[in-house]
Amino acid sequence: MSRRGRWIVFWLGALGFGVLVVLAVLRMPSFGASSHPYRDLSVPASIGRSSANVVSSLNFDQRALDTLGEETILLGSVVGAASLLRTSRDERERLGDREGRTLEATKLLGYLLLPLTLVVGLDVVAHGHLTPGGGFQGDDGAGVRR
Repeated sequence: MSRRGRWIVFWLGALGFGVLVVLAVLRMPSFGASSHPYRDLSVPASIGRSSANVVSSLNFDQRALDTLGEETILLGSVVGAASLLRTSRDERERLGDREGRTLEATKLLGYLLLPLTLVVGLDVVAHGHLTPGGGFQGDDGAGVRR
C-alpha cells in the first residue's frame, strides 16, 4: 500500500473514532443524575439468572467484554514485542552450547511454585469480588447495596 493510501485509511479510522467519541460524550448523563443504566440493567439480569451471588455474576458475566478488551490489549502488546524482537532475514543468531537452555534450578522452582500459583488463582476467582481491585461499586463489602 502506498504512503497516501495508508494516510487515507488512518484519517478515515480517526474520523470514525472521533464521531463515536463525540456521540458518546453528547449522550452521557449529566453529573449527579439519577439515571444509572448499568445498575438498572445489570443487577436485574444477574437476579434473573438465579445467581447466588450477584457480585460474582457481574464480574464473570457482565464484565466479560471489559476483560476481552484487556486481553486484546495484552495480545497486541505481545504480538508487537514478538514482531520487533524477531530475527530478520539477513540476521543469523548463533547460540553457544550453554545458551538457550533452562537451568535445572529454574525448572525446579517452577514445579515447586506451581501449586501455590494455582491456589492463589483459585482464591482470586472465589474471593475476587471482595477485594478493592474487583469489587462492585454499589456494594459496601458486606453485600449491601447503597
